[in-house]
Amino acid sequence: MQTFSDAFTKAESETRHLIEEFNFSLSGVGIQEIEGTTAVYGSARYVEAHPTTHDKDLIRSVNLFIAPVRLELNLSIECGKWKFDLDELCYLEGHIKYPQRSHDMYKAMYDSEQLKCEFENLFFTLRAAGSRFFKNDLALWSDLNNQRLSRLLIEKNERIFQKAEVAFKAKNWSEVVNLLEGKQDKLSKLNRGRLNYAKQHLIKST
Repeated sequence: MQTFSDAFTKAESETRHLIEEFNFSLSGVGIQEIEGTTAVYGSARYVEAHPTTHDKDLIRSVNLFIAPVRLELNLSIECGKWKFDLDELCYLEGHIKYPQRSHDMYKAMYDSEQLKCEFENLFFTLRAAGSRFFKNDLALWSDLNNQRLSRLLIEKNERIFQKAEVAFKAKNWSEVVNLLEGKQDKLSKLNRGRLNYAKQHLIKST
């Protein structure tokens, strides 16, 4: 049976051409394999082969990473201070679906053909979703960052709404108001109703 190091090295070398076709070349590979621990990972970094600038903050790269014991597998794009995962790029494009895994990571980590299939799925998805990246559209990075900030705000609000639901069921009216007041433009019909109901109860209790 192959070791993880053997499987990763072979799979990476056989899929590298999918990114080299876009003028990116391998700049480094990192592999660690400590049996019986979660410290098993493989990474490969691909950098613009002929960048149009000498400014390091404007040179693009693609990063492949896998930590199979932790069930992590990802492709990311980078430019200076900006780094975004492939799923963020897919979300921005809207019509491109992030690929589902085809194999069990615990088995694939020792099988170069299975790893190759997983890597191909990621690279083909990048090719489909990465038109702006490969064209070096500098506005892409601010668009991705704005999207990330927007999604973080949505997630933050969802946590607040969950806390408000718990407080409402506990009849903690002041907590409901504290959580939802000032967020009227973000509230669903249900949460607007909860806020108004909690306010009425606070008025009656005074």
